[in-house]
Formats: sequence, structure tokens, C-alpha cells
Amino acid sequence: MKQIVFFLVILIAFSGCKPEKEPFAYELRGTVTGIQNGALVFMKTNRLGDEVQIPIIDHQFEYKGVSTNMFFTGLEIESQEGAFFPLAIEPGEIILELNSEDLYWGSVVFAGAYNLEMIKAIREMADIFDDESLSDDELDANLLNWVKRNQHNYAGIYYLNTWMQRRDMMPINDLKSFLYGIKDPNILHSRDYIQLYSIFKAKKDHKNATGEPAISFALPDENGVLVKYPDVSEGRMTFVEKSGSWCINSTHNSRSLLPVYEQYHHYGFEIITVVYESDHERWRNWIGKEEFPWITLLELEDDVTQRGLSYGKMLFQNGNYLVDLQGVVISNDLSAAELNEILMQQFEPDKYVAYQDKKWEMPANVHILDRSEPLQSFVELTEYMRGRAFLIDCWASWCSPCFDEFQYNDQLKAFLRSNGVEMVYINFDRRIDESNWIRLIRENNLQGYHMRVNDSFVEDLYEQGFSGSLPAYMIVNKKGMMVEADAFRPSQAEKLYNQISRALLPI
Repeated sequence: MKQIVFFLVILIAFSGCKPEKEPFAYELRGTVTGIQNGALVFMKTNRLGDEVQIPIIDHQFEYKGVSTNMFFTGLEIESQEGAFFPLAIEPGEIILELNSEDLYWGSVVFAGAYNLEMIKAIREMADIFDDESLSDDELDANLLNWVKRNQHNYAGIYYLNTWMQRRDMMPINDLKSFLYGIKDPNILHSRDYIQLYSIFKAKKDHKNATGEPAISFALPDENGVLVKYPDVSEGRMTFVEKSGSWCINSTHNSRSLLPVYEQYHHYGFEIITVVYESDHERWRNWIGKEEFPWITLLELEDDVTQRGLSYGKMLFQNGNYLVDLQGVVISNDLSAAELNEILMQQFEPDKYVAYQDKKWEMPANVHILDRSEPLQSFVELTEYMRGRAFLIDCWASWCSPCFDEFQYNDQLKAFLRSNGVEMVYINFDRRIDESNWIRLIRENNLQGYHMRVNDSFVEDLYEQGFSGSLPAYMIVNKKGMMVEADAFRPSQAEKLYNQISRALLPI
């Protein structure tokens, strides 16, 4: 909670047509102390591939551009990793003195009215986060007060937008007052204001939440033809997902839908993929490469500015969604496996019954601890394992080193078995569907006890000494006491075995 990701509007609708927002010119220039020649990296968006290199020549740099809206971004020094200077792209000159030794704290803004105010506010916010005496509730309260004080500051807009995408940082009525109180036309047309307004609309009206009617939208396809929802979904179960031509993970998720589409399209099932993009040509190349057989639509960033509303933020506040024949959202945030189960139940009920009967069949020596209900605390786990010492393996499906360590499991299992020690695997995916989780357990022959982590349990695990990084290994003795919260890895066999042997000694 104490960590902050520093770096990483609609114009109120009146009757009649809104004028289009005119692009503005901006200029970045200044000096870089400590580096005579090199390059800065300017992030035009948060998408891979949209970085721009700005040469540093004799400590000087300069870049001129045009934008249809203000946006939050940053500058990095190409030769350095992790250093980032926050920036708002605004009309006119932005003059900086960047300090290569301390890019964030040591740099100075000399010109750019929005940036001068923004940097001052961000550094004030950093002081709030640095106050270790604050409880989580006190920290939230102080941050909310900071946001309200910075209602007309771009920093307040940006960070509230970032936080509201993760959780309901501000009550909905306060958010409405915050948004409607802003009058600056540059901020009203900014990317972050539009995104925040779209999030507000989605949360206020429960847009596309389970049990609610799916909302309408209209976006162009690859031929530039405007496709209107729900015209294409009439009489069909429809799955609407957000993907990204610039994002490998999103592309992988879209590809995983192919078997589901092929299996159930002839029953009357449809997919609509919405891509939020800044580069039309990149999107067209992606379409040509992937050749998805369903409807793929584009939301360009410039169109969002003119529309004053982001479908990408409004439609998917609850994740992707499945709509029934009556136009009602029946499920959110589905993986391909979960979607397949729902459609199987709908279109192939006999097959679904047989599938459910076999779903939880496990190989020998594999036990699921949280099939019926989640374990909420470390104490619940030790109660279940009462009288048995055990080694905890914390892993996730996205963690390559976790899978590298699985190759040492045969030797590890032999040692544990000879010493009467059990194995407990805790999966740390933010969410993982049961089918995929079970498949990974089977494919990697993960014999032992299994559970998926939840917020309550992971907080408890931190109190036991969990570092937060994966893979992680912990040793618990027969009395349920955490003996080693940062044990060696299975690949460090002798060191790990010595730790386990010491843990078995009577206390």
C-alpha cells in the first residue's frame, strides 16, 4: 500500500454539436547535466512502440510535436534504467533542466505553467507516501485531501484517474463534484480527464456489470465501416473483449478464444474485440497478422478526444463481458476456459454434466484445499495441516522462474517424503480460472496440497515474513510455526534440505 507507481471528459454534454478540439503545438527543450551526448526517451503513450528518442547534443535537447490533447507522460534517459521524470504535454514551451544523477528529485521545470504546478504537487504527494507513521486508512484520507486540493492541477487528475482504475478511491458523488468543478478547457480535453469521466460514468450507472443491460456503442471495423452494438449481437450470445495490437498478453488472450469461437459460433455465439490504439497502421497490420474470424473494432485515441468519452474505459470497468440473448450481461472478467464452460452449459448441457464430473479428478497425491471455500488466513492453513511440517511453494502462471524450479521437484519430493514433510503450493495469480489452474498442476506433476491466494491470506503471509517476490519458499514446522520465511530454492538443494532438517528439530 505504501508503494506508489509514479510513472506509469467528456465536455459536459449540452444539446447541439460540440466543436472539434483543435490540435496544439508543443516544444520540449532544455539541458541534461551530467550527460554531454546521448538520448532521452519520450513516451508519447503508455504503449510499447510509441517511444520517441530525443538526441542529447552538448547537454542540450529539443523536440517539437503536435497533439490534440494534454496527456501525462515522462522522460527517461536512454542509458539509465528506472529513472523517470514526470511530464504533462501542454501547449507551448516546456523548458527543463534534467539532472542525470537524480532525474526525479534533481530536475527543474523553468517553463510550462501546467508542469510547474504539477511537479510541485507530485512532490508534495511523495511526502505523504513517505510518512511511515500513517495507517492505510490515514494514508487514503490524506491522498484524497491532496487530490481535492489539486482539483485544478493536472497531477490531481492523473493520479485520481490511475487510482480509480484500480479501486474506488473516491466516493461516486465526490467524484462527480470533482469532475464537474473543472472548467479549464485544456484539462477537460485531456486524456486523463476523459478516461476519468468515462470511469465515473461506468461506475455511476453500473455499466456492463453482471445483471445489467449491455450498453450500446459504435466503432469502425478494419474497413472503416461503423459497427453499432447491439445490432451485431441481436439474437446471439455475445462476448465483448478488449485487446491490444501493441500488447502481447492481450493478443495471447484473444488468440485463446479461437477454439471457443470455432466450437460455438454455429450455435449463435459471437465475439467482438475492441482495440484502443494510437496508431491506425499498427492496428491494421495486427488485424492482417492475427486474422481473427470475428468482429474487431478500433477506438483511436484522437477519436476519443473528439468524442469526449472512452469506450475502452467505460465498457470494461468490470473486465470483458458475456451478453445473453436478451441483451443482459451474465458474466464478467472471463478467461477462455471459463467462457467455454458457460457456453458448454448453454449449448451442450449433456457434455457439460460429463465435464463437471471429471473436472476435479486429480492425480494421486494431489489435494485441493480451497475447492469449497478459500482459506482466509495462515492459521487456517496450519490448522488444516495440524501436526505436519510443510514446505510452501509460492508460484504463479506468469512466473517463469517458478516453472524452472519445478524441474527439481522429483529430488525434492523424495527428500520431503523421507522426512515426513508435506508440500503446499500457493498460486499467486491475481485470478486464474479453475480449469487452467488444474491443468498446470497436472502438467507439472505438482503433488501435494494446493490453494489460491486471496487478499486476506496474502496480508497474513506478509506478516509471517513473505517478501512479495516469486518464486518464494517457506518452511513451517509441526507446531504450525513459520521457521523460515525466505528459504532457499529447490535448485539450491543442499542448502534448502539443511534448512528443512533444522526446522524439524524439536523446539
